[in-house]
Amino acid sequence: MEENRDAVKVELTKEDMNELESEFAKVEVYGARAPETLMEAHDTGVNFGNSSKGTQGKTPLPKN
Repeated sequence: MEENRDAVKVELTKEDMNELESEFAKVEVYGARAPETLMEAHDTGVNFGNSSKGTQGKTPLPKN
């Protein structure tokens, strides 16, 4: 738990973020994140009339 707490002290530079983004872009992901029934159950946007269906939970990172 102390390691997790101390993680907030880490500061990443623009160069660090660019390197991370570059490496993440090389990762190929296959298959769904979860079974369809679980994805539907967790689409809380449906309850508010703004379903996130089709986004697969992806939110773009802020651009540097």
